[in-house]
Formats: sequence, structure tokens, C-alpha cells
Amino acid sequence: RSIRQAILECLRQAMEQGTLPSGHTPEWLADFCYRHFRGVVIDWLLHARGYCLVDKMREDFVFFKSAFLNP
Repeated sequence: RSIRQAILECLRQAMEQGTLPSGHTPEWLADFCYRHFRGVVIDWLLHARGYCLVDKMREDFVFFKSAFLNP
């Protein structure tokens, strides 16, 4: 839960700065990101740790940042 709370706090700050697009609350985005990244960890384990988890998380974060944050 502390990871989700940290994500939520970052998203709330982004909202205050006007960098979150309209249509999604910080809470919705935090839940979405938390579920996704939890799923990545499960996938990584199912693939017997066959890829670099940090690299995958970084790649996905960059994608989410471009998809959900205003330029």
C-alpha cells in the first residue's frame, strides 16, 4: 500500500501543477499504475526472471508518462 500511496502523491502533485490530463482522477491513475506494475512483477516471476525488471519498469513508466501526462 505504501507504493500506491507514493504513486498517488506524485499524481496529486502533477494535478496541482496542471500536468495531468482531464478525464482521470489521481486515484484512478494510481490504481491503474499500481495494478500494471504489480502485473509486471508477476510476469517477470512467471518468466523465471528472464529479463531485467528495472529496465522493463523504466520502459513502461516512460510510456505511461507520455500517455497520461500533458506535455
